[in-house]
Amino acid sequence: MISEPELVGEQSFGAAELPGPRSAPAADGGSSETVGDDGDARPGGGPGGRRVPGPAWLWALGGAVAASAVWAGGLYAYGTPDPDPDLGGYRASKDLCEDAKLASLTSELGAMHSKSPASSDHQSLSKASCYADLGEQEEVPVDVGDDAYEGQPASVWVEYVLHKKTDPGPEFEAAVRAEHFFPGSDIKIEDVQGLGERALVVKDGPDGDPTMHVLDGQAVFALHASAGYEGDLDGEDGEDGEDGGDTDDLSGITPLMVNDMRSLMAELKK
Repeated sequence: MISEPELVGEQSFGAAELPGPRSAPAADGGSSETVGDDGDARPGGGPGGRRVPGPAWLWALGGAVAASAVWAGGLYAYGTPDPDPDLGGYRASKDLCEDAKLASLTSELGAMHSKSPASSDHQSLSKASCYADLGEQEEVPVDVGDDAYEGQPASVWVEYVLHKKTDPGPEFEAAVRAEHFFPGSDIKIEDVQGLGERALVVKDGPDGDPTMHVLDGQAVFALHASAGYEGDLDGEDGEDGEDGGDTDDLSGITPLMVNDMRSLMAELKK
């Protein structure tokens, strides 16, 4: 015969309680117990025999705090990334023909005229250029019948590129070589000391017109000088009975280009 279950004392059966963390067995082989606030012994318990209570969200919050501390420690150890490089004080140029005074070249080859500036400014890159003729400003005769082109004055071409996001340094020399390469070219490249981070002078052969390229941090410059020419390009005698040829000697012009480039770099930092 099945009897009704016995009630033990005055204990009532309420909501179930979750057991605390399991404690290590006692040294004498017996089981450990946790004494609750009501004096009853409950199996299991935390360190020192006390039950470790706590809802699950509290443990999750502790994990989030620990993760944040690790992230903050990583930022302290490695530093925060700088989104924009240091431009070294360089600014964009709106009119490179005005910024490039070219005092040394013009003293040798004549004043600048017929200037053609161009510029473009973007949050990632600024670029400006200037083309100008040098010397006396006069009409150059052109006859498309017998002579395709009879002559031209000395000229200069200047370019300035400011890289605002990427470093142009690793590709500087490769970019210079690629710019001057064409089939059958015989370019000569020389280093120039004491100008910017690195400076190169490029000539197409020993008698070619020089182009100076300069790297200075995030800024890249180019300065090209062309000698004037008079006479017939087809090899026939000119009106004075002589073959055409260069009117300017550019063999010792590199120091003048260095002076003008240094002045331009300083101007673009104002």
